[in-house]
Amino acid sequence: MDLESEEMLKEVLKEQKSRLLVLHFWTTWSEPSRHINEALTDLSQTYSQHRFIKIEAEEQSQVSLKYSVTAVPTVVFVKGRVMRAMSIGGGS
Repeated sequence: MDLESEEMLKEVLKEQKSRLLVLHFWTTWSEPSRHINEALTDLSQTYSQHRFIKIEAEEQSQVSLKYSVTAVPTVVFVKGRVMRAMSIGGGS
């Protein structure tokens, strides 16, 4: 799912409660971001009990700031409305 607004994220957080939410902050110009998007799409089909959301970091700058995103790709894991882990960069 692509995040369209900060309000949308607030609604998703309310709905998720204790389920895992995976937020992928990405940009169109980042090749590692595109690869992670593909991988997370595959994972979302396997782990449908969790929610995977793609967030275009530059378009949703307020959300990026809220989660202290300083580089792309960044993947944030949220459970119970609390950030549990963060992975920064695409690596190889």
